[in-house]
Amino acid sequence: MMDHMFPRKEVLPRAALGYGDYDTVLDVLSEAVKSGPYIVGEQFTAADVMMTFPFTMTRQFVPVDVASHPAMAAYVERMEARPAYQRCRAIVDRVPSSNA
Repeated sequence: MMDHMFPRKEVLPRAALGYGDYDTVLDVLSEAVKSGPYIVGEQFTAADVMMTFPFTMTRQFVPVDVASHPAMAAYVERMEARPAYQRCRAIVDRVPSSNA
């Protein structure tokens, strides 16, 4: 997502990045969440925590294209609806911004 938000001046070979490109990542993740509510199916795991953070924290800069990735957009909505996520978000929202 960082490469998508802040494109590199030099285009690197896909293999050098370890993930290909932004669109490939979204395609793979969208496919993963189609079969179940979570990345690995019916079970909520650390993978969901790790993937929810970048999508929820960076969406103000790079929103997920809902038309192209409806499964991914629905996944993020499900994660944000979880009570633990909402409690965590409330804590984060109380932290003063360093931009003040």
